[in-house]
Amino acid sequence: MMCSAPGRPLDRRPRPRPGALTCALLALAGVSGGSWAQELSAPAPNAVRAWSVAPSLAITQTFTDNVRLNDAAKRSDAVTVLTAGLSLSGRSARVQGTLDYQLAGSMHARESSTNGTANSLRAALKSEWIDNVFFVDAGANISQSLISAFGAQPVERTSDHPNVTEVRSFNVAPTLRGTLGGQVRVDARLNHAQQSSANTAQGDFTTDTGSVTLGPARPARLGWTAVASRHRTSYGAGRSTATDSYTGGLNYRVDSDLLVSGRAGRERSDVITRESSNSSTYGMGVEWTPTERTRLAAQADHRYFGNAHTLSFDHRMSRSMWRISSSRDVSASSPSYNDTGSVALGDLLFARYASVQPDPTLRRQLVEQELVRLGYGPDQRVSPGFLNAATMLVSRQEVSVALQGIRTTLTLNAYRSDSRRVDRAANVFDDLSAASHVRLRGFTLTLGHRLTPETGLSLTHSQNRNRGSTLLQSSDMRSTNLNWTTRLGVRSNFSLGLRHVEFDNATTPYNENALIANLGLNF
Repeated sequence: MMCSAPGRPLDRRPRPRPGALTCALLALAGVSGGSWAQELSAPAPNAVRAWSVAPSLAITQTFTDNVRLNDAAKRSDAVTVLTAGLSLSGRSARVQGTLDYQLAGSMHARESSTNGTANSLRAALKSEWIDNVFFVDAGANISQSLISAFGAQPVERTSDHPNVTEVRSFNVAPTLRGTLGGQVRVDARLNHAQQSSANTAQGDFTTDTGSVTLGPARPARLGWTAVASRHRTSYGAGRSTATDSYTGGLNYRVDSDLLVSGRAGRERSDVITRESSNSSTYGMGVEWTPTERTRLAAQADHRYFGNAHTLSFDHRMSRSMWRISSSRDVSASSPSYNDTGSVALGDLLFARYASVQPDPTLRRQLVEQELVRLGYGPDQRVSPGFLNAATMLVSRQEVSVALQGIRTTLTLNAYRSDSRRVDRAANVFDDLSAASHVRLRGFTLTLGHRLTPETGLSLTHSQNRNRGSTLLQSSDMRSTNLNWTTRLGVRSNFSLGLRHVEFDNATTPYNENALIANLGLNF
């Protein structure tokens, strides 16, 4: 799990720079988010470390009464999963990044033909090659995803199921910044992103975006922007499309907390049809930050495909966090949601501990310790969504709430999305081939309670409902988990859980009950 949230500014004192080999390894790895480093007992509370490496090992034993996820051929089994992990985190004067990688292998006592492995990676790297001039950002991700939103949906990411595939993605974005005549600021940015799937070309695509942004070199109450960009997408199972845009805008800072903006321009695109067409684009936006704990940002635009918008609201109190987001835009990939139920709580804890531990790596350690005390066990969910082979128009909304008491916490993550094919010329096969739209709905509600300083109990209930245009395009899933977690020592924890899953669709409905034991070790 990866937690991040805004906190107080970190210590800016000079720190040792990593060697050339370290920087090279981090760049090749793509370096990523989320690392639980060593225990917190050694460093002083205000110490900030440059780089840290934290290996981990976990053994999970699952006893299930329906390993095939098929009520027509129900069979019990014992599944052992061994997970080895490595986390890197740190920063220097020019490089900062994190990496969290896990390799999980499953062994079935009876269904040995379904033994398999699963990779998990979250990585992010930021580097400054020339002071205030040349920057490079990079990232990488590996996860397990559903191929179809209407097929059977396994709970564990190590499940060898025909509707699950491993999805790998990475991106690299160099940026060049400078000024013209000391009056005009210039940002030139390239972004290359690529996604590929292990068992199908259905979700494979490559995007390349280039943009040049001009604006005033010095902050002013009344500002302006001019942006020229080109975006190209190429699908492994579909066709290539391109969109060019030229936009000019004005922004006005009403006061230190409120910024309003407006823009207008032209676009040329061949996404909807094979022939390129020109259209006008215009929009407006507002950003309001009354306090460090509250932020509201909204934009509304008219583009070649119709109306688009983005809305985000974040509010953090001493023991609660509220997040609301909404968007409507074209997308190269289908929406995927992190519904672990502890993301919002992890963000809340990460922000609250900023004054206690400024080092983000050590602070994440504090967060994980608190999540264990509250009974939050390891998460191995397959990401909901589906693989698509052409550009879509996606409307999505998400709500996250975290409430923390003295010993009890409550988290809610809810989402909904509506995906439609915007590329009318695409001749491809995916969930949108036979449907005018695909709607995803779901939520995860978790109640955690700390029984003792080292032991916690949690109850999690998740539901998702996926619908298409026909009766056959539907699926419903309900999952309930009861989890007891305790710390065995400064570097180990143990959890015991019960799981009940009900899945319903037109072809392969199933019910499953499971007992899960997990032993985790940090080194």
